[in-house]
Amino acid sequence: MDNSSDYDIATIGGGLNGMAAALAVAELGFRVVLIEPRSLKYELPTPFDPRSYAITQTSVEIFKKLGVWSRVDEQRNADILRMEVWDGASRGRLEFSPEPILVPRFGVITEHANLGRALQQTISGHPKIDIAPKTVSSIVPGEDKRDLVFDDNTRLSASLVICADGAWSSTRAMLGIEAEPFSYQQKALVCNVATADPHDHVARQVFHQQGPLAFLPLADPQQSAIVWTNSFETSAELMSLSDEELAKRIEQAFDRCLGDVRVISQRFDFPLHKMHTPRYDAERAVLVGDAAHVVHPLAGQGLNLGIMDAAVLAEVLAPLASEPKLPAAQLRRALRRYSRWRAHDNGLMLHTTDILNKLFAHSAMPIRLLRGLGLNLTNK
Repeated sequence: MDNSSDYDIATIGGGLNGMAAALAVAELGFRVVLIEPRSLKYELPTPFDPRSYAITQTSVEIFKKLGVWSRVDEQRNADILRMEVWDGASRGRLEFSPEPILVPRFGVITEHANLGRALQQTISGHPKIDIAPKTVSSIVPGEDKRDLVFDDNTRLSASLVICADGAWSSTRAMLGIEAEPFSYQQKALVCNVATADPHDHVARQVFHQQGPLAFLPLADPQQSAIVWTNSFETSAELMSLSDEELAKRIEQAFDRCLGDVRVISQRFDFPLHKMHTPRYDAERAVLVGDAAHVVHPLAGQGLNLGIMDAAVLAEVLAPLASEPKLPAAQLRRALRRYSRWRAHDNGLMLHTTDILNKLFAHSAMPIRLLRGLGLNLTNK
């Protein structure tokens, strides 16, 4: 951070969504400060980071425009060329491939560390972005700005504040925007596995009563990242197993679709919630990413929604890029447009994933038969 404390835009939160939002608005010419108390240093692990994302082709194009994708190590990525979904109880099945004329792939599986490193490198060399390794303790409204007060009693001001500090955002509460996360009473276990059979660049997901098990292809043709949703109790049991015992449970739950399984990474589990704020904007402030919305991971769209937030925010702010201090009336209209636009799209995804999660949790025979019939008819 330089000696001046007056910025066009302050972005709070140095995660993937926060870095993307900071880059998107900096590319418009705004002078930006990115506020993140933790180090932004990302290292690529060997062989692969167990935390992976399914990035849509739209998100890839956004990252290309921001100058990020050229810094991603594409040799560590895997294209998604086909998708298969089936019901573990009814054997209903859905298989689909991208339309080659329109798009060559559904998207890309990339690692958290790979994408994080690319974003961090792009930000570090950006002439319009400063980095402040600080913690915000309060946000004070002003006539044509917001003052950010840090826990060391220093402060800076910005004409607009972007809050991108995650689902448990402290700055969202400072703006007076209430959010009530709802617990699914589920946890997702993630780790990387090696399989006897190659994945052939197919993303696969089987739905069970407790939750789905997804296999996401990695760059190695016989390695996949898994995301397995279960109840708290079952997840705790799985986390306590040896790698060999866990592998057997994964094989069974996955119908041995890729043969023998071997766990090859550290494993993590995290609780699942849904959350959608009643609004995304406040006076000279706006929410981006998980600070505004959290969806079930069964569709793998959480990060993609946040990247679209950043792109849409940049689009509505673009006409104001030449305006000094972001005039209040014009900024208010732009942020309301952003809020309506993104709340609609994100709300649709939240409700869709919520309904799917509830639908596949039913064990009653009529529901199972209808699920299977629906999947098979959709496939045909």
